[in-house]
Amino acid sequence: MQFDQKQIEEARRLLSIEAEPDRETFNQLARSPSFEIRALLYDKVGNIRPPFAHLDEPQVDSFCIDFLLSSFRNNGRSGDDYLGNEYSRAEAAWELTAWFKTFLGEGKGHQLLRMRDELAQLWRHGDMDARETILTHVLEHMLHIGPLRALFEPWSADPELAPAYSRGVEYALAFAEAVSTDEAKREPPPARSE
Repeated sequence: MQFDQKQIEEARRLLSIEAEPDRETFNQLARSPSFEIRALLYDKVGNIRPPFAHLDEPQVDSFCIDFLLSSFRNNGRSGDDYLGNEYSRAEAAWELTAWFKTFLGEGKGHQLLRMRDELAQLWRHGDMDARETILTHVLEHMLHIGPLRALFEPWSADPELAPAYSRGVEYALAFAEAVSTDEAKREPPPARSE
């Protein structure tokens, strides 16, 4: 079902009214078959963190993860993407990485496990591009963090996932070392004179 510019603009207007959509608006937009409308909602609520005034925290978290996983699987635009919101596979992967770190900081182990297991399925059923994106846009940028490396450690015992885990750890440690070395090479800012 195609959504026209008028429907998308109405969703944009609804989302611009308040800092946080009410529960009814959120539910209506979250269930929309329109990628563009869901992208507008993700852009609105993706950076809002609890406590919410109107929204249910687990519902928001689930919507955000479902939207990004769908974007990863579909790798780009839908036919109703009039406004240019695009969440390509790579962009969705970057966002998923940020959510892993957010959920780690918020102590949401159940969300971390769900996301890890969804990534495992994406790896198992994905093409070479999907696998490379998981490796270089997700694992490389978070497996240097001890608790996240431990979360993915069970992959090392699975013959299909073990290469992703070992290469991910290798890439992550090299990336973290390169960032650390680069930061050490930077000159300190000049001292302020009083």
